[in-house]
Amino acid sequence: MELSDLRSRAEISDALAALAWAQDRKDWAHVRAAYLPDATYVHPGGRLEGADAIADRTSRALDLLDSSQHLVGSIVIEVCGSHATSLAQFQAVHVREDAVGGELYTIAGSYTDRWTLTEGGWRIAHREQQYYWRTGNREVVVPTDLGDKS
Repeated sequence: MELSDLRSRAEISDALAALAWAQDRKDWAHVRAAYLPDATYVHPGGRLEGADAIADRTSRALDLLDSSQHLVGSIVIEVCGSHATSLAQFQAVHVREDAVGGELYTIAGSYTDRWTLTEGGWRIAHREQQYYWRTGNREVVVPTDLGDKS
């Protein structure tokens, strides 16, 4: 393995962690910047086109929460020049104290990402999110204006 591949793998791993932190800190500018402008995001509730749409939906889903914690691990990364793929498992705990039916909702699953190296660093070109299991009160993460229940 080339030294540049090792550096790229470390940078992508850091970018995954930084994106999780940004979601929990509600840093929507960082969430947007993690994706290419024309990125796509496929999740159990549908498909999003573009970094603006991804950041907007993320903010609408998480802004109503009192807190969240997105943990990312078991990361596997393959680098091929200026492109890469990663597979990472996640567990996301969502807390909304005023939710009827309970304040916690946890989702566990995976992210499969395609990355592109830009002048500003590695950015996600495409993300596919899968759920493995969910537990708790789903209403915690469902604002009435979101349009889907994912």
